[in-house]
Amino acid sequence: MLDNNGCSSVSDSVNVTFSPLPNDSITISGSTTFCNGDSVILQALETNASYTWNTSDTTAAIKVSQSGGYYLALTTPDGCMLMTDTINITVNPNPNPTVTVTGSLDLCPGDSVEFSANPGLMYNWTTGDTTQAIAVGQSGNYAVDLTNGFGCTSTSATQNVIVHPFPQTSVILGDTSGIVPLQQYTYVVTQTLGNTYNWTAINGAVVSGQGTNIASVIWSQDTVGSLQVVESNGYCTDTSSLSIRTNIGLNEYGLRNVELFPNPTQGNVFISADEPLGEIKVYAAATGALVTSKNTAETSVHFDFSTLSAGVYWITIGTERYRLVVMH
Repeated sequence: MLDNNGCSSVSDSVNVTFSPLPNDSITISGSTTFCNGDSVILQALETNASYTWNTSDTTAAIKVSQSGGYYLALTTPDGCMLMTDTINITVNPNPNPTVTVTGSLDLCPGDSVEFSANPGLMYNWTTGDTTQAIAVGQSGNYAVDLTNGFGCTSTSATQNVIVHPFPQTSVILGDTSGIVPLQQYTYVVTQTLGNTYNWTAINGAVVSGQGTNIASVIWSQDTVGSLQVVESNGYCTDTSSLSIRTNIGLNEYGLRNVELFPNPTQGNVFISADEPLGEIKVYAAATGALVTSKNTAETSVHFDFSTLSAGVYWITIGTERYRLVVMH
């Protein structure tokens, strides 16, 4: 190196060092497109650097579960910095797993409930059905796997269906014929613990026992009526009913001097009065059915009831009625 006077000199040497840039490669452990609830791991290959992700994480690897662009700033110990390329992550939504229930989950035999999922999906019910809606009538647990156009799957909540049995209501026991109006009568069905009983009377009034298996009824002055009980186990019902007949229009003991002998009887019955008997009819008290009849101008008559079943019978003579007991 020469100066203006022609003198020369040699300068000091300068050493220049070039540090390598960090490796900006990122490994992706999984797919960059996935369903909500899944994730992917982004891992920097550079091991000798500090890390600053755009998520503010400072680790070499991050777990990503949301859509967005992800990149990393790498800084070596020598101060060399490099930005990685952006990795775009897409998180697709899962289908809505809501199932609409139409009807009750508590069924009686023969009933059904409908389950319906949202439209536009693929369906796989626990029954094996692949339709949007199903109707079921059997006890069990029911759910559906739903898959949308992204291939994402959700499972609905389980619906528990119970089919309850019908109660078995017994026949109603109690008086059905010869009912005296405005007097109280008791009617009974077999009790099942936990069940309730709803009584209704036509041409009568339930005065006590509503809700129980024993009801007291006062009948009106109509000639016929009926009683019904609906038994419920809380889910299903069964019904029993009976018809009654009052003694309206008949004089129970009669106004004439009429004698039935013997009473009770095992067969033969003699009926006598102090005037012509006229039309005589015999009814079964249990059913109200006409058993036999006879019309006579005599003041006495004979009947043979030996072929009749044991029980109570009503004998009407004109508008008067008499009670006869047949025994065998």
